[in-house]
Order: sequence, then structure tokens, then C-alpha cells
Amino acid sequence: MPIILHFILLAVSPLIGPLIGTFVGIYCYSYFYTNFGICNIDPVKSDNYDLCTIIIFSFIFLGFIMGALIPIWILKYLLYARCPKCGSKTIISNFKPITYKCTKCGHSCLTPISLSPE
Repeated sequence: MPIILHFILLAVSPLIGPLIGTFVGIYCYSYFYTNFGICNIDPVKSDNYDLCTIIIFSFIFLGFIMGALIPIWILKYLLYARCPKCGSKTIISNFKPITYKCTKCGHSCLTPISLSPE
């Protein structure tokens, strides 16, 4: 993938990933609730409400965390930016400004964004 596309995905995924992960966590909870009866609360007994609240929030929290971590992991270890000269994979070598460096030919490609404070 081109460096600019990789860079945009790397910048947007920490913002969009947790939101999508939260919705996936809510969907997983509703799936387990309808198919397996997790937190099937009897209105007469109020002892189950605390356990169900913990289960609901654990699904949402795990979805949030996994939505934040999985896209970064995929972009870092599975989908590489390609060198514009030779086409091999590049890695981020510097953060001021963000620089992609080719692992084969050593070509460096600068981006206009800097992650470190000046």
C-alpha cells in the first residue's frame, strides 16, 4: 500500500477503532444474551443485577480495548507501506517528522507530520 494511505490509516484507526469495537462488544453481548441466556434476569430476584452490569460493561470494555489495539497491530505487523522506489516494505524510523524507511534499499520518505513536541 502507498505510504500516504498507510499513514492515513495509522492516524485514523486509533479514533475509529474503539468506536467500532464498542459496537462489536454490544453486539457480542446481545448475541450471547439471545442465544445462551447470559444475564437472563428474573424481575423478582434483584441479586443478578450487579453481575449482569459487570458482564455488560466487560463486553463493552473489551470491545473498546480490542478495537483500539487490533487495527494498530494489523497496520504495524501485517500491512506494510511500500517503498516508492523498489516496492519492498518500509518501517517508521523517526517521529520528528514521521519518516518511513525502506528495509531493502534504505530510501527515506518524509511526511509533514511530527509526533514529538517541539
